[in-house]
Amino acid sequence: MISSTRRTVRSSWRVNPSAAASYVPSLREAAQAGSLDQDGCFALMRHALWNGDKKTFVRAHEVLTGSPEPVDPQTEAELNLAYEWHFGPAAVRPDEGGPGIQPRSAPWNQTAGTLKQAWRRGGDDATNASAERILQNCRLGDTSLEALATAITALTLGGKSESAERWCARFALEARQRSAVTWQAVFEALRAGIMLQRGEVTAASERARASLTLLGEGNWGVSISHPLAIMLYADIAAGAFDDAARTLRIPVPDAAFETMGGLRYLRARGHFHLATNRPLAAVSDFQRCQQLMRKWDSIAATPVPWRSDLAEANLQLGNIEVARDLAKQQIKLSMDSDPYACGLALRVLAFASGPTEDSRLLGRAAKAFQDSGNQLELNRTLKALARFQTLGQEKRPNAVRPGQIPEQKSLPARQSPAPSKALDHTRTADAVVPAGTSMALREQPEPGDTSVLSEAELRVAQLAVRGYTNREISSRLFVTVSTVEQHLTRAYRKLGIRGRRALADELRQRHPSLHGEEQEFRLGLKVQAS
Repeated sequence: MISSTRRTVRSSWRVNPSAAASYVPSLREAAQAGSLDQDGCFALMRHALWNGDKKTFVRAHEVLTGSPEPVDPQTEAELNLAYEWHFGPAAVRPDEGGPGIQPRSAPWNQTAGTLKQAWRRGGDDATNASAERILQNCRLGDTSLEALATAITALTLGGKSESAERWCARFALEARQRSAVTWQAVFEALRAGIMLQRGEVTAASERARASLTLLGEGNWGVSISHPLAIMLYADIAAGAFDDAARTLRIPVPDAAFETMGGLRYLRARGHFHLATNRPLAAVSDFQRCQQLMRKWDSIAATPVPWRSDLAEANLQLGNIEVARDLAKQQIKLSMDSDPYACGLALRVLAFASGPTEDSRLLGRAAKAFQDSGNQLELNRTLKALARFQTLGQEKRPNAVRPGQIPEQKSLPARQSPAPSKALDHTRTADAVVPAGTSMALREQPEPGDTSVLSEAELRVAQLAVRGYTNREISSRLFVTVSTVEQHLTRAYRKLGIRGRRALADELRQRHPSLHGEEQEFRLGLKVQAS
């Protein structure tokens, strides 16, 4: 009977997790009695993880490790990673091992232990190497799902987002071929998160919603918090607050708010409150994030930078000194390991500073986001920088003294999206339109009212007219060379021209107000003396 039940639970979970719920009580009773075999323990643990049932998972694991038959070292490592994916970083350090770990399992245990450090210190070369080992050596399956998800997330934290996305696509395809809808949905949600970080707001929103629909709201268990958080962030970035409010009405199990997914959901909800001028509600959500992370013995900025978040909320409430203190705490914790969290804190300090400091701090924040590979936050920071420069001498709160803010150590640049193979990064003349495109198509403006350049396209075009190379524009605007080329290509198409030679005349005709030093200052292109 138990044998049949465990097979049903495992097979049902891959397609329709909620259908397995009715079979679980008999497995749970057997686990309490200590009579559940290994396969039964695996099935019960799988269900417990998905539903945030920590107590049942721990009991099944005790039965598993206490059985006469030893647990495979790889499986043990996968289960340890799965536990932390759902229930947060444990206090045990990777070199301390853990109960039931045998010497023969040391390589797997060490690799998993190093990988888990991404939750505490962010990604680096060591966590990236361990992530690749896990991805290359673990076959997609019920016990390896969260281990693979952890490795993909660690690569993203370590600046290897392109590699992370390739692994997502590979595993999603395999899951679809094996008719494992649950696996596929998880990897699609992970991929949506990578797209969001890259600044592809619409694509991220669509993929996150597709992953939610693929499995169905009622089948996600506590993991529903992952796609919902991405949807919220995307809606906030797009200013689609009605859509975000509808997302918040989707039920989330209570147990989710004791998990890593719930932590990310709480943070996303807090930022929705900030964006809709409800800072007290935001404080409540960010403080819950703080409580969860402290319970998990996670001191550093990762998994979520709650100090920066609370600083932003306090700034909105007018608690300037509290905001500064929290931001400086975040910088101290993350300046050497987590450029994303450091960038958030630097941006808060800029908003709390006076005109002598705000642009400098925002410039450092932009550099931090560039290092982290987070194009979404980089774009927001550059817009803020342009806005602050436009304000000029308008009074703001007193500046934080420069000596109070530690300088960041030089961090290796995070991986940027791969450049288009059809574009030559070193060329600065007219031929930046992808090869093989007909002249007629290149000269034809896009349909609709697309002759109006976006803010980003206009910034790039202005510098191009002044004779800057693509690489120089990239350096000034804190974007990749590929991004510069894409902006120029879109500008040429919108204006119906072939390249730079016609760009200056076209801008003079269409944007006559953009001439002179005053307008460069207004666009945020003026380089301030350090």
